[in-house]
Amino acid sequence: MKKITFLLFTITSMTYGQGITEDFEGGMVFPTASGWTQVDIAGDGDLWAIETGGNAQYYNYPGESNDYFYSDAGCSGNYLHFDSDGFGNNGTAEEAAIVSPVFSCAAFTQVTISFNHLFTEGFGGFGFVEVSTDGNTWTTIATYGTALEFGFVSIDATTELAGESSAQVRFRWVGDYSWGWAVDNIIVQDPLLSVDDNQIKLFNVYPNPVKDVINIDTNLTIDSITIFNQLGQNVMQLKSGDILNNEVNLSKLSNGLYFMNISSEDKSQTIKIIKE
Repeated sequence: MKKITFLLFTITSMTYGQGITEDFEGGMVFPTASGWTQVDIAGDGDLWAIETGGNAQYYNYPGESNDYFYSDAGCSGNYLHFDSDGFGNNGTAEEAAIVSPVFSCAAFTQVTISFNHLFTEGFGGFGFVEVSTDGNTWTTIATYGTALEFGFVSIDATTELAGESSAQVRFRWVGDYSWGWAVDNIIVQDPLLSVDDNQIKLFNVYPNPVKDVINIDTNLTIDSITIFNQLGQNVMQLKSGDILNNEVNLSKLSNGLYFMNISSEDKSQTIKIIKE
């Protein structure tokens, strides 16, 4: 077991005919009930796993444990993990991918792929986020391998997926007794698409327009909130522990139009808001 140290700073799947969300809470085996599959590209049996507990084992001395996949990556409950270190120095190269079911982006004019993760670099390990419109040809939209990466990520995949009806995303690991990569809370969506036209309203917000604090009216427990600007860029992300009395302070945002994505269990809604 290799040991690494560093200083840390401190969704059941649904498809809406428009993108996909996945939090791997539906089980811990592949293929998942929601249709995610695993491909052993190297053919050596070193594969991804669905885990829980948050413990990034390769940051521990014997007998220790941590919750870095929760506290720093932002994963929750079950999550994906490729534990290259845990497979040991078995002399076989690793290459394996987790592949989504087919979903539609036909109604999208912009596409973002977001997720929480912790990628630990070193010893030749690389992670790739890739998309496809035919299940055969894959285009890389993000590569990890030269630096420690953790937390929330939002990637623009408009060029690759907007308007496509048979889209897929996959997370591919390549390494050999390297460290590892944990991934959770995968969402493919059009951040500018008004949910009023596509979903039943689950949340109402007021006042809107808003100057400082916006209130969220719902009977559901809010798990997370992500706010995007008109360019589809993530400008604010809140977890459940950051949300008090269903209020969000937007005073630090510049005036303009934003899109607030609110998630609760396996439900999600995006609402247009105006900051004055």
